Order: sequence, then structure tokens, then C-alpha cells
Amino acid sequence: MSASPRLAELLARYGPERELRAGKALYYQGDEAEAAWLVLSGRLRKLRIQGEESAAVGEAGPGSWLGLTEAYLGLPCLLDVLALEGTRLRRYSRFNLFELLREGEFKGLVLEELARENYLLHGFLMPLGAEGMVARTLAGLAGPGPTETIRLAITQAGLAEAAGLARETVNRALRTLEQEGYLETGRGEILIYDLGGLRARGD
Repeated sequence: MSASPRLAELLARYGPERELRAGKALYYQGDEAEAAWLVLSGRLRKLRIQGEESAAVGEAGPGSWLGLTEAYLGLPCLLDVLALEGTRLRRYSRFNLFELLREGEFKGLVLEELARENYLLHGFLMPLGAEGMVARTLAGLAGPGPTETIRLAITQAGLAEAAGLARETVNRALRTLEQEGYLETGRGEILIYDLGGLRARGD
């Protein structure tokens, strides 16, 4: 969505410019989302950190928004974001973000950005299938984990919420993973026998 002259003026007024040198982090996964960012120039890489491993999940260039969902919801940042080259951005504090949301055109821009993020997220997750998504969620909940059996105190309803899937779907996926020898389900708990295998299943 291209901004009208009025919205462009508001975006400039409410978003002071910041510069980020190559190799510097804009924010880290787990940081409190204090602001959303609009990229004016340069490129940044988005990384997801799991244990000691990191995986690139995309890049952002001019016109891209970063941290918009987290800042809107007041939730921690989901990714590390690092500048690949000298970058200019506009910073929108949560206060200024909600001031801008009084403008109908900006509301439309935010809706489009959130819809795009949701679409890309589903495109990233769906190739895994339900079993892969449940395996990835369980591996994330287990953390680095020891090599022996891991006991997770979680219900299937809680796992369904964490994985973003229907409970019936999670139930079917758990049965498959149990038949494949990765885990065993119990009342209010899941025993993980092969954490490495679950991680691989969720990659």
C-alpha cells in the first residue's frame, strides 16, 4: 500500500529517523517490543534462534516493517534482526504507533502488513504438516534438553494452543509421533524419548 502525502507526512512526524551500522542488531529475540520500525534504506536479516542454533527466516529492505505485530500487541520480539549494511529506519514508539492508528489510512496499512505476516507464516509452517508443527512445538518447549527421557507437563489442549492447531489435529499428530517412537502421551504429560528426532521432524 503506497502512502498518501498526508500519511507520508504523519509517518515522518511520528517516526524519528535512526541509523544502524552494518553488523549491528536492531533488536534481539525475547527483547521487549518498545517500538515498530519502518525500513527506509539498507537491508536487514531476520534470524530465529533455537538453543545454540540460528536460522535465517528472511530479509527486510526499504518499505518493510519490523516488529509491528509485537509492538502492537506489547509482546516480546520473536526474532533477532541484524543490519547487513548501513541502514536507515524510522522508529515508532508504541505510544506514537497508537496515535497513528487514529488515522484510517494507517489502520489499513497495518491490517495489510499483519495479513501479509500471517500469510507468510502459514506458508512457512504448512509444508511441515501437523506432525512437523507439533514436533517443532514440543522441541521448543523441551529446550536444549538432556539425552534421556524428558517429561513435559502439558495437556493436549495446552499443546494445541502452543502449536496454533485444533485439539483434534494435535491428537492425531501425537498418535503418529507415538507410533514412530518419538514420544509417549499420558494424562497431563508427554514423555519425549527422542528429542533429536523431534527437532529433525520439525525442521
